[in-house]
Amino acid sequence: MQDGNKNDSGISTCLLVTHFYEEFELAVQTGNCNDASLLESQADKVYELAENLEIIIREQGG
Repeated sequence: MQDGNKNDSGISTCLLVTHFYEEFELAVQTGNCNDASLLESQADKVYELAENLEIIIREQGG
């Protein structure tokens, strides 16, 4: 994998997580607790998954 591809993936994941958290904040502001809870949960999961994948890739020398 080229460095450019790695960076693009990291940026895409970061944007996705940021989007989830922004939508979470909007749901909180509008009082939509069900959506807020789901969005926060998904953002947390994607963030954790991205961190774990980054560690695995780094350990494999990628």
